[in-house]
Amino acid sequence: AAVADRSPTRQVGILCQDLAKAPVPMQPPSRRSLLSTAAWAPLLPLLAPLPAPSASPPTAIASPPSSIKARLDSQNPSFLTKPRTSGLQAPAEAKYPDWLVGEWSVE
Repeated sequence: AAVADRSPTRQVGILCQDLAKAPVPMQPPSRRSLLSTAAWAPLLPLLAPLPAPSASPPTAIASPPSSIKARLDSQNPSFLTKPRTSGLQAPAEAKYPDWLVGEWSVE
């Protein structure tokens, strides 16, 4: 049977081989790289390639449902728009039904 070499030189060589296989610790990013990444991050979607045009004809935009529940259930944000008004308008004068005119006795 062969005797294993246990000399200090052999043991140091094995240790150096083990260290060479060990993962190298990563250095933290510099402030300069963090700032440049933060500056370019909002522009990255603009630099992405545009999708290829599809062969199918464009579909018509669906009209929004009449009820608010149906608009919310559709999960389409374009259906959730504010009504168009021309600035701040005074409310229309209230018109009450004839049966409401007069004096009422409420207890």
